[in-house]
Amino acid sequence: DDVGALSGHSLAYSFFEHDISIEEDWSGEGSGLAGLQWVGGATLARFFDDRSRFPPKYFEEKTVCELGAGVGLTSILLALLGADVMLTDLDCDKALANVEANLATPELRCRLQITALDWYHPDLSTLNPPYDILVAGDCCYEVNKMLKYFLISQSGFPSCIMLSSCDTTLG
Repeated sequence: DDVGALSGHSLAYSFFEHDISIEEDWSGEGSGLAGLQWVGGATLARFFDDRSRFPPKYFEEKTVCELGAGVGLTSILLALLGADVMLTDLDCDKALANVEANLATPELRCRLQITALDWYHPDLSTLNPPYDILVAGDCCYEVNKMLKYFLISQSGFPSCIMLSSCDTTLG
């Protein structure tokens, strides 16, 4: 069937200094949505890799929280760029194998933590705000007050919130 065809699809991303392999998986338990690499997440990763916007070492010592991280591309890149990252999603299982494959050394792996997060019923005990940067790719496919409140609750001055959505119907 078509859903089975999406299981086990490999994607390769080349960035300025890093190559990242992502395995998509829309099968099994949990959310199929988390098992796909969404365009908004790939767009955020390309944006963060732009040296004209973010010079080398920009992300070192920055704390980042990614909401709706899915398979983990953006979080993985930010960890490789030196940030301490909290990867969150309702279904984190889809990201775990990608994190382990791309952050193979203990030095890299300790830069990224993973926690399940439901914006409507958040368990804030696993988070450590305020974050320097909060990011979400393709999480804005509907007007979502809970996402807005959550982003504000995890930010502080001078936090930066960066959202990317490929849905042009939101205006």
